[in-house]
Amino acid sequence: MIGSGKAPGEALSLAARLEELLRGPEPETEAPALGDRRRETLAPALGDRRPETEAPALGELLTEADTAEAGEHQAVVRLVAGIIASGASATGANQTSAFRLLWRGLAGDFHDKAPGLTADVMVTLGDDSDWIVRETAAALAGDLLARRFDSFYPTALAWTGSESENVRRMAALAVMYTSRKRKEAWASRILDVLERLLPDPAVYVRKNLGPFAIGSALLMRHPAQTLERLRRWALSPDERVLWNVAMAFSAAPAKAHLETALDLLGPLSGHPSRLVWRAAASSLRFLGRHDPARVIPLLEEWREDPARAQAAETALGYLKKG
Repeated sequence: MIGSGKAPGEALSLAARLEELLRGPEPETEAPALGDRRRETLAPALGDRRPETEAPALGELLTEADTAEAGEHQAVVRLVAGIIASGASATGANQTSAFRLLWRGLAGDFHDKAPGLTADVMVTLGDDSDWIVRETAAALAGDLLARRFDSFYPTALAWTGSESENVRRMAALAVMYTSRKRKEAWASRILDVLERLLPDPAVYVRKNLGPFAIGSALLMRHPAQTLERLRRWALSPDERVLWNVAMAFSAAPAKAHLETALDLLGPLSGHPSRLVWRAAASSLRFLGRHDPARVIPLLEEWREDPARAQAAETALGYLKKG
């Protein structure tokens, strides 16, 4: 216990008192596997930050942390991030409380006091081996970016050059979450982050980019600027960039932009790269299910074009299966 070795009556620091509260007593029985415990207990922390969900003792320390001096505040954030990253808390409830505390600490004015530490904490959690920790870190990053867009944006942009594919993916998800604010003044810079990731070689990044961050989110929230970028990106010679362009039309928002989608998917369906034409076929299959009267005759026409025959046949094959 953190208090051991202290002289009688000596006051513990805020960080030490938080550690006692969050780590809790030693468990009497062996704890569940770390991955299972995190999945069971950390998921609620993604959206549940209401004060009434916190234990009274934690609530008191949270209030104290809000007004702590910068040095003590930094010690608290380092402590809590370490507990999360190591899974060292005795109970799942304490692990969840640690995430709530970190969210509260980073979402306030703490980033302004210690931006370097904030970035270090986010990278540590965003590169964690456990999926749920990575997901929560991305949500944290998006929340922070939405609250401190101008000051935190350079950090998110820098993540696109990280050696870790987990951190690069976190950059994509962070700006995707921030786009929920639907602030047009931010759209161009959000798209700049995603643009840097378009040629990323990691499948893990790519799957969260074209069909997800761009297709599911940006195309819905900032359609005009996103379509303008997609038209420009469609001229790239890089097959990974083109894969992202094609897959951006595989999500529901593409239904509202059918003609633009078909205009861009036409050339992509005839691309010599299997990676590209199969992505185009996937989106054409999706759009064909939405508007078969418009898409199927076009695919029948493209089937007669040697360059686009494979993509057209592939999409038609799936559509005819129902």
